[in-house]
Amino acid sequence: MIAMQEEIKSLSDRNVWMLVDLPKDHKPIKGRWVFAVKSDGRKKARFVAKGFTQVFGIDYEETFSPVARFETFHLLIALAALHDWEIEALDVKTTFLFGKLDEEIYLEQPEGFVVKGQENKLCRLRKVIYGLKQAALQ
Repeated sequence: MIAMQEEIKSLSDRNVWMLVDLPKDHKPIKGRWVFAVKSDGRKKARFVAKGFTQVFGIDYEETFSPVARFETFHLLIALAALHDWEIEALDVKTTFLFGKLDEEIYLEQPEGFVVKGQENKLCRLRKVIYGLKQAALQ
């Protein structure tokens, strides 16, 4: 439960969605909780969209996201060794939550965290969350 509360706080802190009524011409996407236990014993919860229910041309247009080739990393590591550079790793827990969303996507409220008095409202996404088809692109 603590891991779920931390995830909801991350989503709230980054203003990922706002609660609204569903427009007549839209269909909401469902979400689900994904749980994991990290190698150090920490428990992680992530609220993700069921992106497989998205419809091309309505919910998203593009899904392509450029990625770095493995050879590029080899080159950078070789250059760092050659020039005695320091290499640092960076892990951003909420990377996807910074991508602005261009499309209008409505998501059901997270199970266990439905706002009292607003049970019939949906989350209109302002930013991408894991599971959306266009998440990596954004």
